Amino acid sequence: MSRFKFLHCADIHLDSPLKGIDSRIQGDEGTEYLETIRQATRHAFQNMVNLAIKEEVAFVVIAGDIFDGNLKDMKTGFRFIEHLSRLKRSGIHTYLVLGNHDAQCEFVRGLNFDNDAVTLFPANEAVSIPERRTGEVILHGQSFPTRDVRENLAQGYPKPDPQKFNIGVLHTNVGDTLGHGNYAPCSLNQLMNHGYQYWALGHVHEHKILSGRAGETSPHVVYPGNLQGRSVRETGLKGAVVVEVEDNIVQECRFVECATVRWHHIEYEVTDRITSIDELCSDIVATQINPIADHAKSHVVRISLNGETLLHGALRNLINVPRPGLSDLIYQKTVENQTNVFIEKVQVKTREVTSSINGSIEDHEVHEIFQDVTQEEIAEQLKAELRKFHDSIPAAIKMKVTEGQSDSEVDIGLRYLLTEDYVRLAELMTKDVKETLKMGGE
Repeated sequence: MSRFKFLHCADIHLDSPLKGIDSRIQGDEGTEYLETIRQATRHAFQNMVNLAIKEEVAFVVIAGDIFDGNLKDMKTGFRFIEHLSRLKRSGIHTYLVLGNHDAQCEFVRGLNFDNDAVTLFPANEAVSIPERRTGEVILHGQSFPTRDVRENLAQGYPKPDPQKFNIGVLHTNVGDTLGHGNYAPCSLNQLMNHGYQYWALGHVHEHKILSGRAGETSPHVVYPGNLQGRSVRETGLKGAVVVEVEDNIVQECRFVECATVRWHHIEYEVTDRITSIDELCSDIVATQINPIADHAKSHVVRISLNGETLLHGALRNLINVPRPGLSDLIYQKTVENQTNVFIEKVQVKTREVTSSINGSIEDHEVHEIFQDVTQEEIAEQLKAELRKFHDSIPAAIKMKVTEGQSDSEVDIGLRYLLTEDYVRLAELMTKDVKETLKMGGE
């Protein structure tokens, strides 16, 4: 029985920067992170090459978007060819198509793809190329001639060879996948009915097996996803698939992570148990960041803060102040815990605390609820809430307000709050509030 393995990857975007990172890293403390992040796509590509050699695959298939359209450094192209030569020295040939980003890349046409290490499918038509090593595989493919390929390229792919294992290499948007340009569109049914045993797809940056089950004759239609996530839109594991074939049937289609930097988007609910900014930062690190930290990799995290909280005003102020801001405060906590995590951004989506009874019950019902509550008890509760807010205000804001000379009502009110002079604060409120606070002994 014949048996072989091949590796399928796509969307390498070699030397493409990770978005929204460089401007957030400043000073010597960010050097290690910055270097790791800048080299992320390059390291992921190297990991893919190492994986192919380790798995002793017969050949590698790359389904487009090797480079970014706006890259102009020819060295990136030479570096790519050098790594493919590494594969060749291990007896592994590479077959590839160019995708929409490659087609607009200025230096791509100047690279010598067609050599003893790599075979490039032409852009003028889809062609069939016998695989060199096994003699049992034939690959069919077509590169993008331009960026904006809107026609269905799959319609022009050759018929399958009934004596071979047929692989279609195609950069495409199957079924108009949301969030991706509708390049070379086609349908899943079209691919499944074409007669190939495996469709090696590229363009969608998420690993998906659209069709096929191991050990069955139904065709495999597979997106490996990109090798390295490049923004918070590309969270989760990123890598390539190793495909094992026996008697022209896919026996295994195994995803293997190649990325060196993982992206995460954390949704954190700020609850009443969190009473200060410092406590909030510590809890986020303890409950959200530490569990994902893996010292073998770097992690980039975006945090979205949700929920009703008394800290809402303080959180909004920290977002708007110059560094150090909220991201920096959380990052410092990760440093204390020695985690290999960088905070890309903190989004404050919290809301002010609103009364749960407001508008939901009648006045006489409110009176019944509070008729047995003394003014002394109300005063103590009110002062407790004011102290909570007082404790949550960042030190920098406290200093600014207490030392300031502004006569604005807001600043005067804050000044009394910061000195815990709640009765004077009440003078800016209603007469009833003022009297209530006096009843509490202030």
